[in-house]
Amino acid sequence: MIDLAQMIGDLQKATQALTVRIDALSGSGAVGFAAPSGAADAGLSSGASFATPSGARIRQAVGNPIIQVASPTMIPLAPPERFFGDPLKFASFVNQCQLQFMCKPMCFPDEQSKVAFVLSYLGGTAATWSIPLVERNDPLLYDYASFKATFKRLFDRHSYVQSIDSELLNLRQGNTTLMSYVSHFNRLVSEANWPEEKRSTLFYKGLREELKDMVSQVVNPPDTCNELIDLVVKLDHRLSERRREKGRHESRMLVYRDKRLEPEKGLDDSEPMQIGSIRGPLTEEERKRRRSLGLCLYCGKKGHFLRDCLVKPKRTAEGLNSTT
Repeated sequence: MIDLAQMIGDLQKATQALTVRIDALSGSGAVGFAAPSGAADAGLSSGASFATPSGARIRQAVGNPIIQVASPTMIPLAPPERFFGDPLKFASFVNQCQLQFMCKPMCFPDEQSKVAFVLSYLGGTAATWSIPLVERNDPLLYDYASFKATFKRLFDRHSYVQSIDSELLNLRQGNTTLMSYVSHFNRLVSEANWPEEKRSTLFYKGLREELKDMVSQVVNPPDTCNELIDLVVKLDHRLSERRREKGRHESRMLVYRDKRLEPEKGLDDSEPMQIGSIRGPLTEEERKRRRSLGLCLYCGKKGHFLRDCLVKPKRTAEGLNSTT
């Protein structure tokens, strides 16, 4: 014999469980609890069904809540990951946004809502790019297709790689240090898909002429770009050392030249040097002064004595020595 009380108890428990489930689903918009206006007139109280604006079918049972059957527009989707401007993640981000538009068309009734949704998930460089658009109320905000085309041109990997290739082709060392050039080159080439032999050609092409000359004199040129970079670094160090050596040598020559050209202190400018002729005898006072200062008794300069003087006539050397 069927226990009616037991059946009623089981039914109450099932109803409570269903109510909890309905409450959970209602948070995602998959459940409604009120029939549209005129639903009673359509016989819904007796179990009729009607269509929602989204195309889903709902059914009203007597004394039970309205349960809306999940439709493609109600599929729960994970929100897109925020996009910070990484070209490698551009395509994935755009696809995630497109899924939102496809599965939730009621949430995006116009172009502006789609653009606003994309902008709300931007960060970093991408968000910085979007700020002027909003501030000046740019027409792109009202045309999703044009917005997407501009967005893609700036952040898509294909467009980004094209700009990287262009920058690599025009990269030159110029007046920068070799290490700055190498660092810039390695950053660009790591993001571009260039074969090994072309990398070496690009690196060599951007070097300063003097380094190119040194590389061209190497008997066995490197096989890889990394080996070429190592070679050029060594050549640049040698070139820097050579510049320092030449600088020290030139400095010594300038000092020596300046000393040769510097007039001797203590030389009596009133007495002209007599070259090629016999100078008259010195006064006793002048002879003492020159000896005390270590000056030549003939020309009055330092660094040598009378017998080594290059400006005194040789034929009179013996006579002058005898007078000293």
